[in-house]
Amino acid sequence: MPMMDASQVLPAHLMPEIIVKVKTQYIQNQSLPDEDKYVFAYHVDIYNPSHHTVQLLTRNWLITDGNGKMQEVQGDGVVGNTPILTPGESFQYSSGAVLNTQVGSMSGHYGMRVILTAEDKAENEAENEAEGTAEQSGLMFKADIPVFTLAIPSALN
Repeated sequence: MPMMDASQVLPAHLMPEIIVKVKTQYIQNQSLPDEDKYVFAYHVDIYNPSHHTVQLLTRNWLITDGNGKMQEVQGDGVVGNTPILTPGESFQYSSGAVLNTQVGSMSGHYGMRVILTAEDKAENEAENEAEGTAEQSGLMFKADIPVFTLAIPSALN
């Protein structure tokens, strides 16, 4: 299946918008402050308010510790899943990160695919025929993950 940037096919007002919310938690009983090992959990809610069914295919995280050291993490799906979200649906998962400082941050994006319905495909084919382009069945877009802070409770007081 050919993949194409959805923004080159769909008008801006029809682009799916995905809302990502994250809550963090310091895991004190797994952390070893004497060894500069601080363990955090993060709980993610991915919401699809758009009119399109979408699928999360990849993740790309940028993890920055309190010293400015950055680590990039990329991979397929999240926690072993490549969830499909219909309009109005959410997907939640939890994961974790280990920092060598008391404070850090994470941000990134998910690589998403628009899943076209039969009606969308027929509409898309008609537009493509008029423009002389082939049908695009793999419309990709990025869903941004806003920056969030990882911090032990006493570090920000």
